[in-house]
Amino acid sequence: MTIAPIFSLGLARNGTTWLGNILRDAFSVHTAHHFLHYGSHESKLYWWGKYFRSVNRSVFWETFRKTDTCLLMCDGKRRDISAYKTFYDLYFDLMDEKTRVERKTNWTTKLCPEFFYFPSEFKKIKDVIDTRYQNAKYVGIQRDMDEAFVSFLNMPGTHREKRLKNEFFSYYLYAARYQTFYRNAPKLLPDALWVQFADLKNDTTATIEKISRYLEKKSVDVESTGIKNTSIRTKTEVKRPRFFFKNRLLFWAILHSWQTIKSSKPVMHCRLKLFEEDPQELISQMRASGNDIIADLVEKELAKKVAKE
Repeated sequence: MTIAPIFSLGLARNGTTWLGNILRDAFSVHTAHHFLHYGSHESKLYWWGKYFRSVNRSVFWETFRKTDTCLLMCDGKRRDISAYKTFYDLYFDLMDEKTRVERKTNWTTKLCPEFFYFPSEFKKIKDVIDTRYQNAKYVGIQRDMDEAFVSFLNMPGTHREKRLKNEFFSYYLYAARYQTFYRNAPKLLPDALWVQFADLKNDTTATIEKISRYLEKKSVDVESTGIKNTSIRTKTEVKRPRFFFKNRLLFWAILHSWQTIKSSKPVMHCRLKLFEEDPQELISQMRASGNDIIADLVEKELAKKVAKE
């Protein structure tokens, strides 16, 4: 059975989680998934790819085994990684194995935006993909920058208020990332399919049909899947920025200097480990940080377990 990956592309707050869920549910492909993620787990290939090449293998494994990726893909069990040259090979092996177990022919994951800030890093993973797979597909999504920026400022998490208080810095940093990503990605992947967030929102069925033709895969009945955008917030929850303008000179300076700025190490957002070990503690932490949505989800999952027992 031939396995082929489908990579979703896009910057944060542009509908990438929604797109990943559609690829998984509408086309029945494998993905690392857990309810605490609101969808497919982000692999963080960019960070782990660099980390795997720069440290002793045993040190790498001791760090990697504690992560959500390992819990989801390896069931926490140790693997012989001595034969792997890069983390990409290890990750692709894990995804291929899980895909075969589910008797599917495709798997999907988000390709980290950081690859497209630094094209030299993208070339490394693209070489691995092209060598390993003959029919990899790439589907990207883009949202209007003004809408994406407001969504970014209001993104749930411990740093939400910080972003709202530092709107000026947050705007230009996000604008630089946005422009750099959507300038570089189509050039580096000229054969990728790009869809608009607005089209997916206004006519979900037609957009999924467009993706279906590109993937050459028949989609399931969209109405019966319940696929929807999991990041929608009510109008009362969204805070609009106090100012919203584009200083072209400053924007130009940040945009052209961004290529030389190293991205910060991404944070793993899933609380899998704590959920498995002490779910009540996870609920307490989420309540204390004001993240009631996650706390409610955990309580619902615990109730399901109790009902089954």
